[in-house]
Amino acid sequence: MAVVVGVALVSFGVFAATTSPGALLQMRAPSAGPVALTPVVLPRAGGSFAGRIAFLAGSPPGGVLGKGDVYVLDGSGRPAVRLTHLNGKLGKPTWSPGGGSLVFPLGRTVFRPWNLYALSVANGRLTQISGADAFDQNPVWSPDGTMIAFASDRPGNPNYEIYSMSADGQNVRRLTFDPGFDTEPTWSPDGSRIAFVSSRAGRVGRDNWEIFTMSADGSGSKRLTHDDFFDHDPAWSPDGSRIAFAVNRGRGDHRIMVMDADGSSLATVFACSNSCSSIEGGPAWSPDGSMMAFAVEMKDGLGAVKQRIDVMDANGHNLLQLDTGPLDVCCPAWGMPATSSGQ
Repeated sequence: MAVVVGVALVSFGVFAATTSPGALLQMRAPSAGPVALTPVVLPRAGGSFAGRIAFLAGSPPGGVLGKGDVYVLDGSGRPAVRLTHLNGKLGKPTWSPGGGSLVFPLGRTVFRPWNLYALSVANGRLTQISGADAFDQNPVWSPDGTMIAFASDRPGNPNYEIYSMSADGQNVRRLTFDPGFDTEPTWSPDGSRIAFVSSRAGRVGRDNWEIFTMSADGSGSKRLTHDDFFDHDPAWSPDGSRIAFAVNRGRGDHRIMVMDADGSSLATVFACSNSCSSIEGGPAWSPDGSMMAFAVEMKDGLGAVKQRIDVMDANGHNLLQLDTGPLDVCCPAWGMPATSSGQ
């Protein structure tokens, strides 16, 4: 899962694909009927919310770390729909700007390679867009849909660095060159900067990850957070003024925090309490910036573990728990409905 940056990026593998980059794979079409997930209607105008939430889900005991697939939930009250039936391991999905496609890393085993694939939500077609012998992770589209940024341990790179490439997998360019691990890139809404997570400021023996930004060409990096904790999953607000992220402060202290895009005005909008034991992906902003979605892990009094997706107002109010039935879930991504062009 994307939240365990220091562990998951090393232990996640992607399968040795049998097709070349750009080749078109035909997977099973999206399910015609609902899967065994409980319908959810959010108390918004008209009983719905704008856009769709994609997430990973898998059945115990393996959970999403053992094997998972991509599901999509909208605000209509219908059950979530399973989009993939893949015999492999998937990483965090992200939406294309128009809501027509999802991109995610995919692998057969915990060993490399893990490559990136784009899924057409309309027809279920899966296109391989990277083919290096590497762990390609955390892909995200640029706001104009022409580029994809991602993290990778490609040959010649002793750790994880940030790369960009054309949306078809061509013109790969390395953006960061640092001894630390750089991962989880996310574009600013205007496409001029990329926020990311890095261990470059960490101290020896500390699981210290901070949020940085840089220009889209890799220049002008700036450190935004200054703590001794595990900051992860940065996400720009749709208007570009704020960045939300999750933080593991240790000893069960997991939070969702929001800061201005320059790192100022840091505030906590959600903190795990009671049976909540960790944050398993997110935050993800709603398209209008009014809400956030994220996944949490819950433990009952007997120690049984269950993941679920929560949504709340962007200021932390009106927390709602989405019932995902028996499945373990992680890594929600909130996207717009598909455009007429399907982009």
